[in-house]
Amino acid sequence: MILVGGGGGGGTDGGGGGGGGEVRFSSSISVNAGQTATVTIGAGGRGGSWINGHGADFGSPSYISGAGLSWTAFGGASGSGCPTQRRHLP
Repeated sequence: MILVGGGGGGGTDGGGGGGGGEVRFSSSISVNAGQTATVTIGAGGRGGSWINGHGADFGSPSYISGAGLSWTAFGGASGSGCPTQRRHLP
């Protein structure tokens, strides 16, 4: 079984990319016939925008629950934006 959280949104105006979501894996867990598990897929984070005046968002977690399972894979961190003031070198 594998579960992946949503990736973080990229930073504004040439800023850094968002981090990847957590990956959870196990080859020894299964859901048997007749059992039901609910899976919620985490969304990727919104990228930052200078025009709309918002920074990047973290990715959302993903979940599996039911059939004896309770797993969470956390979302990735948001990317950083480009600094508003740049240092000028002499």
